Order: sequence, then C-alpha cells, then structure tokens
Amino acid sequence: MAARENGVDVSGRDHAVRTACAAYRTTMSQLWQVSPYDLWQMRGYASAAHIDAPMKLDAEEKATIEKTVERAMKRSHATMLAKVA
Repeated sequence: MAARENGVDVSGRDHAVRTACAAYRTTMSQLWQVSPYDLWQMRGYASAAHIDAPMKLDAEEKATIEKTVERAMKRSHATMLAKVA
C-alpha cells in the first residue's frame, strides 16, 4: 500500500513485495537463534537506515522506504484510534 500511495507502478510494487518477502525470510532464518530478551531489545532499532535486504535497492526504492518509515514513526495507537473510531 505504501508503494501505491507513493506512485510506484505495478512492476515496482511487485519488486517491493518480493524484496520484502526475501528480506523477511533472511531475517527469520537469522533470528531463530536469538533469545526473546535480545529480540525485545532489538525492536527499537528498526529503521530504514538498517535495511539489509538480500537484493540491491536503488536510490529511489531506498528513498520510498525511508519516507514510509518516517511516516510510520509519526503514528501511534492514539493517532490510529482517531482514524478508526
């Protein structure tokens, strides 16, 4: 949805989904060994600056991700409640 909202075409969105899925699989294959406490501590460090996707992202793709992360960081449960309530 973020890609569509940012004007990315169908092939770009497809590429983004495939890249995200590949990154998820890679991350999960690495995190299965991490303790629950360490996982909890890691949760606060997720950002576009730490993207380690298994596929190369071009500058436009990285910029889209960074913009989306910035927008997400501005949101909270309270801001979302106002939209859905």
